[in-house]
Amino acid sequence: MIALKNILVATDFSEPSAVALDYGRNLARSYDATLHVVHVIEESLALHGPEIGFAYADIQRNIEAAVRRDLDAALSADDRRTLNARTVITRAGNVSHAITEYAKNNAIDLIIVGTHGRGIYIADISGLQALTPGVMAAEAHLVPIVPAVQHATGLRPFVASLNYNGQSRLPGVHINYYLKGPASGVTVRVYDGARVIAETTTAPGNAGLNTVRWTMQSARPMTEAEQQAAGRGRGGRGGGGFGGGRGAGAPPATPQFPAQAQNTVLSIVQPGEYRVVLNVGGREYSQTALVMAER
Repeated sequence: MIALKNILVATDFSEPSAVALDYGRNLARSYDATLHVVHVIEESLALHGPEIGFAYADIQRNIEAAVRRDLDAALSADDRRTLNARTVITRAGNVSHAITEYAKNNAIDLIIVGTHGRGIYIADISGLQALTPGVMAAEAHLVPIVPAVQHATGLRPFVASLNYNGQSRLPGVHINYYLKGPASGVTVRVYDGARVIAETTTAPGNAGLNTVRWTMQSARPMTEAEQQAAGRGRGGRGGGGFGGGRGAGAPPATPQFPAQAQNTVLSIVQPGEYRVVLNVGGREYSQTALVMAER
């Protein structure tokens, strides 16, 4: 029998969500699990833009009060007592990301979401699926890596990809790993044969499930000629990197690598197999990452 200790039900207070909540409530009773009922308030500025102006604070307060009322009504006193049921309100511009982040940070074993029976959402839940009792008892574990597709850009000589892989998540190789306790100095390296082609020495070291995203790029130092050419191209203002940069703005929610750095060249890798190595406290964990070409 599988062990379910924490069950999350995401609700938008629709009829399908009510069905999902009933299912989650019954499942939590069967497994003696804690029930988490989560509602994500989409940021009004993200939905409407700055034109809502001075009314923004009042709108947010009214929305949160209505959500709190509906959440309180969704759970009975018996639910709170016997299931240790918790209601959670969070704010985000991306609802699905907020739900999965809550799941990662609160040791959620199962996510239940109602569906209207239309549309499509593609998510990588391999990290959550990997959290077996054996994995969670280990000091660290590198989750088997889901193959990633290099999507074609620009004009396409075909109508659609045969190896369909939706863009519900950011492109790249998502690397999930579990840590039993907090750790410092966590590194993730990508090897092509014996050669390191990308690495991050600032990978998250949080207890629980962590994720970094390899952008399917390799990084190498510029040659002296490339540095001189780059300096001339910028009027002699100093070094810089080629390719792959995000530019100014907020950092991505999931840490990504390799980062654009001074005197570094970033290049898209060829489709094929690469070796990913997680290093935690001097111990290494390895998995294969498959990069596939869109076809």
